[in-house]
Amino acid sequence: MQERITALLVHHRPEPMGSLRRALESQAIETQSVGTCHEAKQTLWGRQPPHLLLADTRLPDGSWEVVVDQAARAPAAVNVIVVSEVVDIALYLEVIQRGAFDFIVPPMSLPDFAHVVWSAVDNVLWRRGSPLLNASRAETGEFEDGTAPAFSNSQTPLKNVILLLALVFLLSLHLLVHLD
Repeated sequence: MQERITALLVHHRPEPMGSLRRALESQAIETQSVGTCHEAKQTLWGRQPPHLLLADTRLPDGSWEVVVDQAARAPAAVNVIVVSEVVDIALYLEVIQRGAFDFIVPPMSLPDFAHVVWSAVDNVLWRRGSPLLNASRAETGEFEDGTAPAFSNSQTPLKNVILLLALVFLLSLHLLVHLD
């Protein structure tokens, strides 16, 4: 039986997770949703733990921090992507320091989202020692969306921090010009 890539969405709001679910399914990733940290923990410790976990920043019985901690203690490697409503550099840095794979703020273009997702998938497959890592995506050297595989999570977060810092700089510059 061939292993299928799966993602668990932990949220209590229908959006943006509904859009992210559709984007994941368009990338042939099976999805499941739960609404609480407790349900996430049960799934992480279940028979078939997910490869990815997309966690909302706010949950009824906890937060993204609880989910990241649960994933770190799970029996199988899981990469967590924290989903925020707002761009928040301090939160982004905290999320990465606490062990999440990445931090996203929808809406995102499908190619950007696919890059984050497949970078996380490659990394978790490598950490699990999965034979899927050597399957078609890794062998061809290219994904359906034209991006190249990333076998480490070190580039995506750094790239995002640089982009966020550039955005903050440009906004500050804009404010300075318009305040004069």
